[in-house]
Amino acid sequence: EGEQAFWNEEARGVLTGLILHVAANAPAEMRTLTHVRELLTAPPEPFADLLKEMQASQAVDGLVARAAARLLQKAPKERSGVISTAQSHTHFLDSPRMAEVLKRSTVDFSQLKRQPLSVYLILPTDRIDAYARWLRLLIACALRATARTAGQPKERVLLLLDEFAHLGRMHPVQRDIGLAGGFGVTFWLIVQDLSQLKSTYGETWPTFLANVDVLQAFGINDWDTAEYLSKMTGESTIYVESKHQSRGMSRGPHAQRQLGSGRAWSEQGRRLLLPDEVRRLPRESALVFVKGGAPLCVERVNYLRDPEFVGRADPNPLYRVLAAAVAE
Repeated sequence: EGEQAFWNEEARGVLTGLILHVAANAPAEMRTLTHVRELLTAPPEPFADLLKEMQASQAVDGLVARAAARLLQKAPKERSGVISTAQSHTHFLDSPRMAEVLKRSTVDFSQLKRQPLSVYLILPTDRIDAYARWLRLLIACALRATARTAGQPKERVLLLLDEFAHLGRMHPVQRDIGLAGGFGVTFWLIVQDLSQLKSTYGETWPTFLANVDVLQAFGINDWDTAEYLSKMTGESTIYVESKHQSRGMSRGPHAQRQLGSGRAWSEQGRRLLLPDEVRRLPRESALVFVKGGAPLCVERVNYLRDPEFVGRADPNPLYRVLAAAVAE
């Protein structure tokens, strides 16, 4: 937003030009993001020579030349700021391990819609902040490839994103959450609570919940999420009984005391689940909201115990103690 949006957009233009230049002119083995990073971080004189070379290029209908000219036309201070921004966004490419990963590819994302294929993108939790850009990049590539591959797949492509909010803001996902069904993709986004979604996506966070067909929630601890889910359950009408008593005394020679009582019933609206009731749901329970249907409170399936799933997966090496206890 604001001034930062300008620098990001200009940096995007520089990176686009460099990527196109590498794709059009570099040998096949050097057409990598690592090589793009090497060019971007070259010393001033070699980088200036690179821009002149790009400016003279006719590749990609002149897009490479225009990207170089766009940068050369800027004042030195502004040009330096644009280059610095582009460098900051590609800093993760300096990692030797990341360079090794990006050196070659055995995955063609366009095949996701054509044949049974599973692709796992795995990062240790302590590396997510450092390499979230890599994850966002590959997710965006997968989305673009499935959108460009014509037709509907025999089996829908499932894009499951755990710790979704920790990956940072992903405009392609935010844009396609309501469109992906049209090209055969189903999103399954997992967050710890709604506060994470609000923090990452700001005022646009309701877009995700408005476009889901199924919302599943369990283990709710924070009040804001519990309040939101409580509202989603809707209200039901309950009957409330009220009792009253009356006393009186008559005057005169035959004065008497009078006592009376009665009861009345009234209708009141009440949420099916109050926020504190949402937070107190048992660990084994989950709330499920299916588009167009009534809310459900269901029992979660434990794949270690459920007859339908027992034996279908190898023991998780990270939970050997738990698996052994269940087996006993």
